[in-house]
Amino acid sequence: MCDLLVVEDNPDVLEIVHLALEDRGYTIRQASAPEAALNVLRSTPACQIILTDIDLGAEMNGFAVVEEARRSRPDLLAVYYSGHERAPADRPLGQNERYLEKPFSRLELFSTLQELGVQPSGSPLPR
Repeated sequence: MCDLLVVEDNPDVLEIVHLALEDRGYTIRQASAPEAALNVLRSTPACQIILTDIDLGAEMNGFAVVEEARRSRPDLLAVYYSGHERAPADRPLGQNERYLEKPFSRLELFSTLQELGVQPSGSPLPR
C-alpha cells in the first residue's frame, strides 16, 4: 500500500516531509529524481497521490512527472509545491491538483491532503 509518493531532490526537505507524513500515519514512498518517481509508480501498488516539488533540478519538473504518471493513472491526485508565491500562470491547476508555497506547515499539508480526500492508511505514531 502507498498513500503518497513524495518527489523531492533536496534530501533534507525529503526527510522532513517524509517524517511529518509518516508521523501522521501515511504510508510513504519517496524519490529524489523524476525517473526514480516514475519507477516507483510503475513498480509498487498504486499510490493515492503524488506530492512533488516543481523544480526538481533535472530534465523533468514536477508537472512533467505527474503528466507522465497520468498516462497510465489518469486519476492520480497531485500536490505541487515550490518556493514561488503561486503556481506558474502558464500551468493552471486541475480539479485533482493543489499548490503549496514553501515553506509550508504540517497543518497546511495535512489540510490539503484532506481536501483532496487522501486519508492515512495507518495510525498516527504515538507521542
